[in-house]
Amino acid sequence: MDGIHFHGEVRAGTVNNAVHGDINNNYGGHQEIHRGFDARQVASLVRAVRAELDTARLPPATKDAVHGVLDEVDRDVVHGGGGVGAKVRRARDLLRDAGGLATAGAGLWTAVRALAAAAGVPF
Repeated sequence: MDGIHFHGEVRAGTVNNAVHGDINNNYGGHQEIHRGFDARQVASLVRAVRAELDTARLPPATKDAVHGVLDEVDRDVVHGGGGVGAKVRRARDLLRDAGGLATAGAGLWTAVRALAAAAGVPF
């Protein structure tokens, strides 16, 4: 989840430059700041794209290329590499160029859209 979420009573203070994080103020007065990707969430979304991709009626070369890009996404999220959004965009574009998002059905489209949203890529 993006944005600022307050749980419990908020008494005073300001929050500046919270645009890129998620700040939770809990009942106990603790504050958590989360930045970047949730590696488990992205890994789960990548697995969903892979499952849909494997069953899609697409050329093997397209499937291989998209799997390669998804490998890079997994590595970057786990190891903190940059350019995750650009790689997700590349996977999306490979599928669009092959007509995969139109012909493969709603499952692939939904999985890629969810991954793009998690990576902050407009769809």
